[in-house]
Amino acid sequence: MSISPNSNFFVTGGTGLVGSHFLFELAKNHKVKSLTRDIRRTQQAKDLFEYYDPENAEDLWKNVEWIEGDLDDIPLLENCLQDIDYVIHAAAFVSFRRRDFNTLLKINFEGTRNLINVCLNAQIKKFVHISSVSVFSKTLDGSPIKESNRWKNDPDNSGYGTSKYLSEREAWRGMEEGLHGIIVNPSIIFGPGNPNESSNRLFVNVLREGKYYPPGANAFVDVRDVVDASIQLLESERNKEQFILNAINESYQNIFSQIAKAAGKNPPAKPISKGMIRFVYTMETLLKIFGRHQKLTRENIRSMFKVSKFDGSKIQSEMNFDYRKMEDTIQNSLDYLKKKKLL
Repeated sequence: MSISPNSNFFVTGGTGLVGSHFLFELAKNHKVKSLTRDIRRTQQAKDLFEYYDPENAEDLWKNVEWIEGDLDDIPLLENCLQDIDYVIHAAAFVSFRRRDFNTLLKINFEGTRNLINVCLNAQIKKFVHISSVSVFSKTLDGSPIKESNRWKNDPDNSGYGTSKYLSEREAWRGMEEGLHGIIVNPSIIFGPGNPNESSNRLFVNVLREGKYYPPGANAFVDVRDVVDASIQLLESERNKEQFILNAINESYQNIFSQIAKAAGKNPPAKPISKGMIRFVYTMETLLKIFGRHQKLTRENIRSMFKVSKFDGSKIQSEMNFDYRKMEDTIQNSLDYLKKKKLL
């Protein structure tokens, strides 16, 4: 499926890490509409354009039309999707606090349901749903999780994972009802962005030369790979499929050491103990009584000690796709933080 230069795109979550990278890539050849809950946050996306292509950033930026609103505004969505050919749904609310569960459902589940329904009526050519590896069940033998490891109810499932599973189910429903679409499931995404948001907090912890690292392991992928793979799938004839996007399974210790080495910092040298975590969690719980925001959650704690592995080879074998090296991924994020004086 070749995409005409005259094709129009609609991207949700355009101010986020993934959405802003989609905007930059698509704006090179297309007109793009992007929905954001807060128009004031668009500067983050513009900063990204200026980082990657300072000479042409202003011209590329003109190809993006911003619309302020929410996914629960059906008339707005219907208006947004007029004359739109392709939709990329990258918007999501991320939280691991129990009190945010209803918000997770409203934005991730109900928002996706609304968008899918409008896409079906608008006769969109193709839809890309950015999901998460959190929708898959763990393997019994600890082997890397594949696309076939479907969701199972489990006490360890996070509220975020539940909301993304329900969101993904809406995307599957849309495809069953005739929408041409693809689902991608990225692991932890690294890339240039706000150091106080998303996975960039890991960089901040290392760059501040924290002494401790989580003893667990996880899976990581470059945001540019998420965008490139999604666009490649969008341009293909593939339909009603999903692909895990994961470049590497690595321990937090090794990832933190790579970040520290690239930044010329001392890497964390000690593993966090469960006793330390229990103490911090207890103190935060007590301070919450006095209105202090609790940063550490049970889900955060589980992820620190858990070893998570994912198999991202399907897109490599079936679409001839290559992931970037983690060294390149880390350096790209560090270069952005340095250029924007965010370190």
